[in-house]
Amino acid sequence: MARKYKVKYHVLADRLNSGWSTNKAIETPVLKKVYIYNGITGAPYELARKFKVDKRLLQERLRNGWNINKAIETPKIIRRKTI
Repeated sequence: MARKYKVKYHVLADRLNSGWSTNKAIETPVLKKVYIYNGITGAPYELARKFKVDKRLLQERLRNGWNINKAIETPKIIRRKTI
């Protein structure tokens, strides 16, 4: 059913498991968070690609409450294992 209505399987399954009606689960568009950085608007993965930031790192920082400027501008810390 997900393929027929062009809805990702996990989105449809989550919605149905949460008690949504079949029609509502299929017809409701997926909302994506959009951010503005340096005048460019986009979803985190789009901004990560544009500004050459690891998309997983950017998404994790945003989930942890970082603002978009800090999340993009702060360099990745590379931790080295000590022997």
